[in-house]
Amino acid sequence: MKLSLVTMIIFLMVSTVVAQKKDKEAVKERMAEMVQNETLSFRAEMVYPQGRPSRYLTELYYLLTVNDKKVVCDLPYFGEAHQASLANDGGIKFTSTNYTIDKKQVKKGWTMIIKLKDNQDVKECTLTVYESGTANLVVVSNTRSTISYDGRIIEPGSN
Repeated sequence: MKLSLVTMIIFLMVSTVVAQKKDKEAVKERMAEMVQNETLSFRAEMVYPQGRPSRYLTELYYLLTVNDKKVVCDLPYFGEAHQASLANDGGIKFTSTNYTIDKKQVKKGWTMIIKLKDNQDVKECTLTVYESGTANLVVVSNTRSTISYDGRIIEPGSN
C-alpha cells in the first residue's frame, strides 16, 4: 500500500514537470512565431522613467502593437520634455505606417528595433521579447528623455 502511494505521488510530480516543460516550449514557439511574423502586442506593466522612480501601471490598455501594416502606440510618459509639444496629451501616442524593423536573436529571446520614419517625436522603439513571454521596451524620443517599460507580449487584439 505504501509503495503504491509513493509511486503515485512520484508519477504525479513527474507528469506535472513534463506538462510545465511542454507549456514553456509552446510559449517559446508562439513568441518566435509572433516576432518572425511581426504581429504582436506589448502590454506595459511597469515604467522606468529616466532619473525618476519606477511605477507600476495598473491599466490594461497601455500597448504597443505591431502588425504587417502599422505600429500603434499608446503608453504613458513620465519624464522630462526637452521641447514643448501641443500635439499630444503627454503620453507616447502614435500610429506609424512608414517604419522599418530590424530583428535579431539574442540570448533567450529576440530584439526588434523599430525605426519610425513618419513620426517627429519618437525616433525608435527597441522591443526585447523573451522566450517566457515577458518583454522590455525602450522608447527613444527626439524631444523627451528616453523611457523604458517592462511588460508582457500578448496576442494582438486581446486585452
